Amino acid sequence: MNKLTMRRTELPAGVVQLELSGEIDLAVSNDLTAAQMREIDAPGVTRLIVDLREVTFLDSTGISALVAGYRAAHERGIGFLLTNPHHMVRSVLQVTGVLGPLTDTVQPPVDDARAAAELEA
Repeated sequence: MNKLTMRRTELPAGVVQLELSGEIDLAVSNDLTAAQMREIDAPGVTRLIVDLREVTFLDSTGISALVAGYRAAHERGIGFLLTNPHHMVRSVLQVTGVLGPLTDTVQPPVDDARAAAELEA
């Protein structure tokens, strides 16, 4: 079992990045939801970027956690963006229809969360 780790980085202009590593499944989905909500509700946060570069597995409960973060952010007027989903994780997000809204694929893909923050500044 590859447990989920989360690393938080503050970027300019109220942007917070959560870098996730490991598996997002039933065992950790509530922790992910809680972490996103803490960031979204924190004073001064304007955007939450969730970096999936190191995520190796994503199940339906993980997708639900990410969608919950997306919805909560938008309800509060805060930007939300997933970056760097790859391989299986990207496929799962695409098949379930949430890849576009969560990654803002209308824009050119952002390969680095810092670049995403700079776009917003």
